[in-house]
Amino acid sequence: MVELGQKELLVIAYLRKNARMRLTQLSRFTHIPVSTLYDQIARRYNNVISKYTILIDFAKLNYGTRVTVMLRVQKEEKKALEGFLFHHSHVNSLYKINNGYDFMVDVVFSSLFHFEQFIDHIEARFPILETRCYHVIEDLKREEFLAQPLPPSSNSRQKSSWIREKKSPSMVEHLSPVDDSSCHAPHVPRLSPPPSPHSSQTKDPPAAEPSPKEQE
Repeated sequence: MVELGQKELLVIAYLRKNARMRLTQLSRFTHIPVSTLYDQIARRYNNVISKYTILIDFAKLNYGTRVTVMLRVQKEEKKALEGFLFHHSHVNSLYKINNGYDFMVDVVFSSLFHFEQFIDHIEARFPILETRCYHVIEDLKREEFLAQPLPPSSNSRQKSSWIREKKSPSMVEHLSPVDDSSCHAPHVPRLSPPPSPHSSQTKDPPAAEPSPKEQE
């Protein structure tokens, strides 16, 4: 397991956004020298980055049918089906899963007819026990994990919010909100400071001077 620091995660984030970014531009964004970036990418990131690739809008290439297929097959044929799906040209992604299914397959075809032929061929060739198909209507988010690392101060803010939740109600009342724009904590009025010892000692008012008649 490789543990990356905040700056190293920042490098990963920029490469996730644009894997073809030049080192000079990456250095300007991350404030890391080019020589250091070159050494890190060549050595430290070699086991972290598995592939430099691109994301394609398949519909613009006339491949408008994209389906996620869940398959359950007899135990004896798992390896054979895995090999068939792995080498199939229309399989975009292949995952081994659990909870009642063996594989989750992301396939791309030019039409629904060709997809149905694909399913018919699998069911005729392998002892499929169950098949479920989910047609992808629209991509809402793709490959965004670790593309925008959290700022360093976010952990401390989150920790403060956890402290607020774990305290008793009497303690929570005296904690100021972490962020007035995001926390909807009730407003707690400020308590006036206790009076100082000197201010509590009141002086007696001066005695009134006797009038001339009283002096006589």
